[in-house]
Amino acid sequence: LDLVVNVDPPTDHKDYLHRGGRTARAGESGSVVTLVLPNQRREMTRLMADAGITPQIAQVRSGEAELSRITGAQAPSGVPVVVTAPPKERSG
Repeated sequence: LDLVVNVDPPTDHKDYLHRGGRTARAGESGSVVTLVLPNQRREMTRLMADAGITPQIAQVRSGEAELSRITGAQAPSGVPVVVTAPPKERSG
């Protein structure tokens, strides 16, 4: 993975580091984006300090270009995703 997006931030710095560590497998690097509501800022500031991380902070609103840039979001391709149910096991 080269990008982890936390939309429900963990409450423990060890969990945060574990999730973010998925971007650093096999000597690779990546980015972690954590979406935080205004009432979560203080807790996330503490969590980042406990984890030894100095975050780059950007205040964004939904639909802003900066949010798409940070998360790598793209417009939907329009190609439907078809998910088929696994075959049921026959009892016998």
